[in-house]
Amino acid sequence: MMKVSRFDPVYEDGETKVECPDELLSVPLMLVKSLSKGITTNWKPDMPFDKRVFHVGMHPVEGVGKALYASQFIPKGSYILTFCGPLVNEEEATKRDLANYGREMGNELQIGDDFYVYLQEPSRLINHSCEPNAGIIDDTVLIAAQDIQKDEEICFDYSTTMDEPEVWQMECMCGAANCRGYAADFRTLPIDTRKKYLQCGLVQNFIRKKYDKETGEPSNPTES
Repeated sequence: MMKVSRFDPVYEDGETKVECPDELLSVPLMLVKSLSKGITTNWKPDMPFDKRVFHVGMHPVEGVGKALYASQFIPKGSYILTFCGPLVNEEEATKRDLANYGREMGNELQIGDDFYVYLQEPSRLINHSCEPNAGIIDDTVLIAAQDIQKDEEICFDYSTTMDEPEVWQMECMCGAANCRGYAADFRTLPIDTRKKYLQCGLVQNFIRKKYDKETGEPSNPTES
């Protein structure tokens, strides 16, 4: 069996493609190292269409584009989807954005300090909300953070996944009563919001380890 590592640097070179072994699909951050100089991982396809609890639709706000909506009532704590795509570093994610869209899109999910899933559909279509009804556990698994009604848009708070040396910021158009006006790194969140997410377990593992969930403050302030 190929060597498996959770934290090797990840790059793609050429057309090397390696599938995750079936017996390892339950591991959220699975890397499979090929014998070539290039390293890449393609996730197995997500749940079959007839089993999905969501569908894709156009967002009513002009300029937002596509979004994910609940196809049925989704109880709190229920599985929605797994974020899928090649595992890359920030430099590779930016290259893919420029090649695919002509500009930086932020089309990646951060799961480590320089470690990202470059998102594929349908997971790349999930919008941000400052008052989300969904959240991420185990770094790549989206669950319902509250009961979600049929035809309700499915959203999560992007700030629960972001912690980069230079703060990346995106204008927010979620329209929630408590809208912050933008989505940015976890450290930019109000302390009470950080505490809420940390205590609910809806924060990426690499970020969670840097904070005290009881206070919302950095565990080591000199590193924040």
